[in-house]
Amino acid sequence: MAGFFEKLFGRSNDDYEEYNEFDDYYNEVDSDYDDPGYPQDNYSYNEPIEKTKPQSQSDHRRSPGRVVDLNQKSYQQQIVIIEPSNIESAQQVCDDVRSGKTVICNIEKIDPKIAQRVIDFITGAAYALRGNVMPISALIFVVAPGTTNITHNNSLRETSDTVEEYVRRAAVQAR
Repeated sequence: MAGFFEKLFGRSNDDYEEYNEFDDYYNEVDSDYDDPGYPQDNYSYNEPIEKTKPQSQSDHRRSPGRVVDLNQKSYQQQIVIIEPSNIESAQQVCDDVRSGKTVICNIEKIDPKIAQRVIDFITGAAYALRGNVMPISALIFVVAPGTTNITHNNSLRETSDTVEEYVRRAAVQAR
């Protein structure tokens, strides 16, 4: 059937010549380098080019010294004590934890409703920052960045088992 249409329209496969547009491009580029104005090289497109390291002029002036890791944190651990009075000061607690400081937070002197909001805000931010929250008493707790481990003794463990229990007790005692 295909032969019928070819005969009808007068087309044949003999007249078809394959043309590749990239052939002309490579031929033109190669012919440009044949010009005597360009230096002739002995490199092939498939050969890897050897890299050479340029010699520094200041090699003789360098003195052997210690290598110091610039990413290493060389500051001392800081502990900040804050008595938040509103939600804005709770944000300061979170900013300190985010900057790598450990914060002792005392919420004994604030309104119970605000204290609950402050506790919720700080514990949520500590979770988001992968930090640690550890209760010291019913209304005092420690918030530390994830790089700081908080340990406690057994008597403190008897007072409060989890952060959720601490939040519940703090809300009850704040009323």
